Parts: sequence; structure tokens; C-alpha cells
Amino acid sequence: MPDAVYRAPMPGGVERASPDEGYLDLQNFDIDWCAFAKKMQNDAHRHLDLSISIGIAPTKTLAKMGSKHNKPKGICIIE
Repeated sequence: MPDAVYRAPMPGGVERASPDEGYLDLQNFDIDWCAFAKKMQNDAHRHLDLSISIGIAPTKTLAKMGSKHNKPKGICIIE
């Protein structure tokens, strides 16, 4: 994943887990998770020509499982 993704302004900041994986801690933000994820996907595709899968969950492990569940370019929310 390009370094620009990790430098982009994001609420909570981006934690880089590997060259192609990162985490956002958004637990203190009152947002529409699905709309936020779709915007991230659209922005990554428009600006970087990347397709990304997103897992939204209370833990990093569950979020990673969710992101793998709907590849490519899927969104999975695990509550």
C-alpha cells in the first residue's frame, strides 16, 4: 500500500500493520460505519487506483477476518 495512504488525514490516525494492511481506531467517533468505509474505498480507487476490502469490528483480529470475508472490495461489519 502506498505510503500516501498512511499519511492521509484520518480520524484516529492509521496504524500500519504491514505493507498492504492498516488499522483505524474509530471507537470514539459517532459515524455511519458503512458510509465511511464506502468513502474510503472510493477515495482509494479514485486517487490511488487501489481496490480495498474493509473489515469493521471491535477488535483488530475480527476486523482482519471481516476484510478477508468479502474480497475484493468488500465491506464486512462484525458487531
